[in-house]
Amino acid sequence: MRKKTIVVVLSLSVVMITSGLSQQADDSGRSMPGLVGFICENPRFKEPASQDIIKHVNHDWTGGPGDWSGYWQGCIEGPFTGEVTFTAEADNGLKLEIDNQVVIDGLGRKKARVGRVSMIKGKKHPMKLWYFQDGDPSYLRLYWSWAGQDKVIVNESAFSYSTADEKYIISRLPGEYWDFEDAPLHFDGTGSESLDLAHQDGRLAPVVGVENYQVFRSNREHPELTGGLKNTYIHAPMLCYWKGKYYLEFLAAPVNEHDPNTVTLMTTSVDGKSWETPRILFPAFKPEGDTHLTISHQRMGFYVSKDNRLLILSFYGTYPSPNEGRGVGRAVRQVYEDGSVGPLYFIRYNRHAGWSEKSTPYPYYKESSDRGFVAACDELMANKLMVQQWWEEDRSKDGFYILSGEEFKCKAFNWYTRKDGAIVGMFKAGYAVLSKDGGKSWSDIKKLPSVIVGHAKMWGQQTEDGRYAFVYNPHFEWRYPLVAATSDDGRVFGNMACVHGELPPRRYDGDAKDVGPQYVRGITPGNGNPPGKEMWLTYSMNKEDIWVSRLPVPIRHKVDKWVDDSFDGMTPGGPVDNWNIYSLKWAPVEVAEFPSAADKSLELKDVEPYDYARAVRAFANSKKVIIKFDMLAKQTRNGRMEVEVLSRDGRRPVRIVLGEAGRIEVTDGSKVVDKGSYQADKWLSFSIAVDAAAGTFGFSFGDDFGGQLETELAFAENAESLERLSFRTGEYRKLGIGKNKNEDDLPNAGDPVGQAVYYINNVSVMSF
Repeated sequence: MRKKTIVVVLSLSVVMITSGLSQQADDSGRSMPGLVGFICENPRFKEPASQDIIKHVNHDWTGGPGDWSGYWQGCIEGPFTGEVTFTAEADNGLKLEIDNQVVIDGLGRKKARVGRVSMIKGKKHPMKLWYFQDGDPSYLRLYWSWAGQDKVIVNESAFSYSTADEKYIISRLPGEYWDFEDAPLHFDGTGSESLDLAHQDGRLAPVVGVENYQVFRSNREHPELTGGLKNTYIHAPMLCYWKGKYYLEFLAAPVNEHDPNTVTLMTTSVDGKSWETPRILFPAFKPEGDTHLTISHQRMGFYVSKDNRLLILSFYGTYPSPNEGRGVGRAVRQVYEDGSVGPLYFIRYNRHAGWSEKSTPYPYYKESSDRGFVAACDELMANKLMVQQWWEEDRSKDGFYILSGEEFKCKAFNWYTRKDGAIVGMFKAGYAVLSKDGGKSWSDIKKLPSVIVGHAKMWGQQTEDGRYAFVYNPHFEWRYPLVAATSDDGRVFGNMACVHGELPPRRYDGDAKDVGPQYVRGITPGNGNPPGKEMWLTYSMNKEDIWVSRLPVPIRHKVDKWVDDSFDGMTPGGPVDNWNIYSLKWAPVEVAEFPSAADKSLELKDVEPYDYARAVRAFANSKKVIIKFDMLAKQTRNGRMEVEVLSRDGRRPVRIVLGEAGRIEVTDGSKVVDKGSYQADKWLSFSIAVDAAAGTFGFSFGDDFGGQLETELAFAENAESLERLSFRTGEYRKLGIGKNKNEDDLPNAGDPVGQAVYYINNVSVMSF
């Protein structure tokens, strides 16, 4: 009876959604790829909660959110003049309209899945699509066929939506949204691939040459490896660069978000890759009259004064909510060039909440005998852009903040200056604000109409090439992958690419430990400029580890050159030019002087029980490539190396494995074939010839190989072209759809496993 009831309600809800719907799905205004719509957090199409854009209709959401529904609209380009048959696969159900004609009325498991409509080739026909599900499994696939064409998935290039479509969708969403023309920034999808959240990287092409480095790995079992810290809720990193070093601040709670005795730590690095053991700079204390220790919370980490002093800050919150105006206040210390720090002071008390000098163990900054330190604090207090970051924890009504008030709820402020001089202020949950007078006054705060983002932070900045980058998690719920979109003027962004596309399992359980790379921050304007043209970011992974990313500038997501890498001209331990690096504390990737200082190679080590090291090389997109490389394994029994040739969207047609049993295995279509043994400490030369048009590849290996390739091995999955070569010291993981939360701590999460080491050299890729 429940399912019958749902279908009846759905039918009523669909009528509700379409009533009053004008012919907004036309070709007026901008045309963007995909369909625009909204998501409801129930299966009844009621109370739309978030905007959504789909680039295709070939989805598998199994394992994702529970009961939900979605509606999308736009246009579909006719593939044929005449009758076109549409066939759907859907659980639980869908409804499809084209030209305001119901083609498939299938809102239920046993409802229709096939329909027909007359179309004109090349014409954009208005389209509306509904989908709902009330439990696993969850999928929606739409096929079409016509005279002379068998049933195939509808081409994603057939879908588009207009400004009018977008405006209608936004009109159905709660809260205030910017008009598209007036929005401080917008993402128009230009040059961007389809986002598929069933995969950890969203099946996006990565930023070329991005290097991801793990700064801190939490470890409850072995605190001697973390400077004595047993805490496993690790989050909210902040970054700056000062006097030749990178400085990074983060908070650490014992187990859960907002646990009492949450502290703030600092670590430093000369190169941004190797980081010292962090130190607690803001320890917890028990405020007068309170029964709990304080909770560190920070939306701002550092400030570099005009006379080049470095201040580090944190907020002392109180249990159970440290960021709602009831906490003690903001604390500050000076960091000196030799790594030492000055005394701890309060720079601003939450006096409206009853806190002052008399109820805390640390003095007010004005009491310092260091007049330069006091002047630096005064300077910070007068910098209204900087201190706006403090509002969330403070929430006072004394006029200290420009953006404040009873209705002001926005969190995690950051900003950048557009090419036209306007300042764009960004907050969590897609809110943005604009100032045209240098931050003295601001517009109303509204949501960005074309940016799909959840409740995690967003980040924007101007890059060294004069362009702009906008970094965020592009989903209304999940905090993966971490992506960057780019812009020439700071207003119109496109070319979305993946910054961090790995999603390792969460090792330690804890409340509010969202999975994924999240709460991203770069270097705030005025807080230093590292040498070189790179863009630096920091973020937490699964709220238990801290990472940084180094993005080469200009930011790009494809290359047009072939590969000939020997690594001999690179600095050991330095950047790996043009390679995408995923390097962990226990699974590092770096250039090494092996087999000699004159003949370097790329080294991948791994003792990590739940993750892997990875190195990826992008090359010019091609249907036919010959790939060659040399590889040496230091072991045959306790390691695994997976070599793959990838398409632009991350499909893996070519898969080669150096397995734990000392055997080399190749995937030939649907089967795995043993190709022989390999020996430890012995270089092997590999050759792979890949033909995407034929769906086949040839493969051979040996000592200084120069013979014939074994041909006609079948692709493991279809790929129209090839674009990347991947080396990974662990098994492939798809993950995605938020399916990464474990109920308990993973076994032996703090214990390293037996070391595996691999060396890669003389990598070449060319067309044939």
